[in-house]
Amino acid sequence: MVGEHLYLDEQEAFVCNTLQPGCNQVCYNAAFPISHFRFWVFQLVVLSAPPLVFVAYTIHQSSKPAESRRPENAARTRVFYTLQVLMRFLLEVVSLTVQYLVYGFTINDHVTCTRWPCPHRVDCFVSRATEKTVFLLYYFSANVLSVLLCFLELLMIICKTLVCTRQRQRRRDCKRQQHIAYVDKSEPFAQNLANVHRETLHLTPATDIPVGAEESEDECSNHVNYHNNGKHTPL
Repeated sequence: MVGEHLYLDEQEAFVCNTLQPGCNQVCYNAAFPISHFRFWVFQLVVLSAPPLVFVAYTIHQSSKPAESRRPENAARTRVFYTLQVLMRFLLEVVSLTVQYLVYGFTINDHVTCTRWPCPHRVDCFVSRATEKTVFLLYYFSANVLSVLLCFLELLMIICKTLVCTRQRQRRRDCKRQQHIAYVDKSEPFAQNLANVHRETLHLTPATDIPVGAEESEDECSNHVNYHNNGKHTPL
């Protein structure tokens, strides 16, 4: 990981102007509750868990025989993928928030400490504070970029799902419209049945087109012409 050697002597190079035993350790713990490097390693492990679980799931599904695969497995895979993206997005936001609350955006080269067993107010000094600030900002930028990418991916999944749902609904409405067009309008019972279908689909009597629908009429009109030419037996 980038910056690993920067934090190898982190605690040894943290010096306070006192010889009181235990004061250095207490002040270091107050200034840095968790090491930057260990926090980033832990963050990497946590953020890698959802994608790895999804990859393991897809490998398990693909290893099954083709005859045992079901159509709903593809839908489950899409749901599983969406959940892992959402989980990764939430973990990115949480880790970014924790990193800001613990460290902030800068590392000060001077820290004051008044904790026990320090005999009085103690001044402590952090080694290579400027370098650590640069790496801290670098990881902050990487986290923010990762959060934005996860958000855009979630937005793309939601938009794609909405578009596919609307297309399926349009296809169903078009098939129902075709069914109404095939009905023989000369029979009273068939006429009443067509009116019931129109009321259900909110169709206009003149055009048999759903009110507010944006579906192109070409696909449906082909089937109507096919019936009018005598090539289809009325229902």
